[in-house]
Parts: sequence; C-alpha cells; structure tokens
Amino acid sequence: MSKWKNKFNWEKIKGDIEKEKESKQRNYNDDRLFKPDWKAAIEKNKFYTFRFLPDQDGTPFSHYYHHAFSYPDSDGTGKKWYFNNCISTFGWDPKCPICAKNSEYYNSAFESDKKMAEIRGRKQSWVSNILMINDPINPENNGEIFLYKYGYKIYQKIEKQMFPSEVDLEDDDFEAFVPFDLFGGANFKLKIKMQGEYPNYDDSSWSKVAPVAGGTDEEIDKIMEKVHSLVEFTDPKNYPTVDETIGQIGHLLGIASVEGEDEEDEASLPDETPKTPNPVEEPAESPKEPAEDKMAELGEKPTNNLDDDEEFFKNL
Repeated sequence: MSKWKNKFNWEKIKGDIEKEKESKQRNYNDDRLFKPDWKAAIEKNKFYTFRFLPDQDGTPFSHYYHHAFSYPDSDGTGKKWYFNNCISTFGWDPKCPICAKNSEYYNSAFESDKKMAEIRGRKQSWVSNILMINDPINPENNGEIFLYKYGYKIYQKIEKQMFPSEVDLEDDDFEAFVPFDLFGGANFKLKIKMQGEYPNYDDSSWSKVAPVAGGTDEEIDKIMEKVHSLVEFTDPKNYPTVDETIGQIGHLLGIASVEGEDEEDEASLPDETPKTPNPVEEPAESPKEPAEDKMAELGEKPTNNLDDDEEFFKNL
C-alpha cells in the first residue's frame, strides 16, 4: 500500500481552510511555474488537463495578497510598475501603507479617488502544485510537476467541490470531493475563452473522480517526491515591511520616508527599485510583460474587486 494512502486528514485540512476564510512566484525565470499559453489555447480551441496536488505536508495551496499597478516616473515621460506582496496577507496589524491609503480613496466622495483605490487595490492569488496530464500547446510538459498560480475564478471551482451548497447537493449530477485528494480527487480541465478583452475560465470543469496516475502506489510515490513546498509564498521574509514600502513609493502615498521631513519632490527621490527583488512576486523594475497579461493568467481583470475588500477597508 502506498504510504500516501491515508497520510492526510482531509477533514482537518478543510477545517483549516474554513478558519482561514473566516479570519480574513516567484519571478519570470522560475521554471517551476506553469503559465498557460492562453492566447494559443483560445486560437486552437484547446484545453489543459492537470491534477491539483498537495505538498508533502498536506498543504493544498498558499493564499496571499499582493499589489500590481503602474505609476508615472519622476520626469513624467513614462511609467513604472509596482509589484510586491501585501502584508495584509497576515492580517491588519501592521497596516499596509498602500491599503491604508486605498481606504481613504475608497471612502472619498470623488469617483476619481475610488478609481485610484481600484487600480492600486490589493489582489489575491492562490498557488498549488499540479501534475500536468495534457498540455496541448507544449506537450513536453506532460507528466511534469509545476507550481500553478491562479485567481479567484478557479479557486471558486475548487471551493465548490470541497464546500458544496445545499443547492449543489440537490443536483443529482453533482459530486462533492476534495480536488487535492490523491485517491479521491479528479483531474481539472482548464478551458479558456475570451470575455471582452480578457480570458475567462468559467467553462473549466472537473473529470470523474479517480486516483492520480491510475492509483498505482509506485507512480504516486514518484509524483509526491517531486512536489514543491508552499511555505515560501506566505513566508514574512518575502513581504516588504511598512518602512520598505514607504521608502519605495511613499511619495505616491503622500507619506514622507523619514518621520518629520517634508515630502520631497519626485525629481529628488532616490531610485524606487528595491535592492533585492521579491522572490515571490515579480521585480518592480522593467517587467517582461504588462500587468494586464499577469492578471490574465489568473483569469482576472487588472483591477481590484472592491466588493471583495469592502470589509477589509472598513477595518483599516
């Protein structure tokens, strides 16, 4: 019998996820990350098939918040991008300076301020291990283990299977299961279509419940030896401190870098690029692709959903 057969207590893990809900990648060269070629998939009318996996600690995913927005450079001739994780991942104390300013904008009487809060608002991502079953665009990926970063649309599909509503359970065709269960989960079919200017993942679906790799102990053991730990994505060392955020973009937020100093002119500000690029999110300088494409990978528009953060803003 595989050593993974009864290793994880999925009821406990589901309980931990519920607690997290109630209480609240790396860079472009990271070859651990799977980024679907959604443009090619749409053009060729193809879909990806893969299996969500836990890491070796039984962690199904890491959930975190981050910021991604552009702002004018010092001479006003171009723009820079700010990409970094948000310390609101860990709660509201200390307060993220960007979120605190967004709270002011969100509660403003001016629509322009509300729009600024939307543009600069925190966004959320999930990251999981996956086993690629069929990559129709790059078949050399088949059989490989990747980290997959996704947004709320796909997370909703995972959550629905783990925590079905009464309406779901009344549907004779609905089958509740834990997608990450090696023996009682199911493959995921990632189907991408265009909705307006952005890709949409609403047509994605699950296959029938079946063990990973046919349930053979040897194959499952091999797969689980290759999965990646998810700890780094919620490791505080990969998040900027309040002072680091103020030092980088305090001039945008109307906060002086040094307490008691008058705010400096943008032209006299030091280079905003962090000395050490964030190992979880992309570097803040010269991104290799626009923020819109990164949001598209997650199936999200490049703006924040204020409804999701309404309670968050109220508590700042």
